[in-house]
Amino acid sequence: MLFVMLGGAVGTLLRAGLSYCIPFGLFGIPIATLIANLLGSALIARISLIRSEMLQDNWRKFWMTGVLGGFTTMSIFNWEALQMIQQGEFLVYAVYVGLTLHGSVLVARFVLKRGRAA
Repeated sequence: MLFVMLGGAVGTLLRAGLSYCIPFGLFGIPIATLIANLLGSALIARISLIRSEMLQDNWRKFWMTGVLGGFTTMSIFNWEALQMIQQGEFLVYAVYVGLTLHGSVLVARFVLKRGRAA
């Protein structure tokens, strides 16, 4: 649990730093949240490919559950999507939700396929 807690602190700080460095949206889409979720999905997929003899379980939990769990952000994604609906930005909402959900799965799938082929 300590590994997850420490990793979560690191991931949360990284996420806050990303929002600080990219405080803007593009066409109404919150770029920092989108980047965090896509990058986090890719990194989780990559870490899942590392054999257990190369990455002990505590370190896997540190990185996947802790760091990347704190870095990716489902709660803020939901809040931002709700704000778009409440403001009547239905097209922006649809694009944002589609990019985040489908993009995260596609990025992870791409990383897994490339990793297994290597």
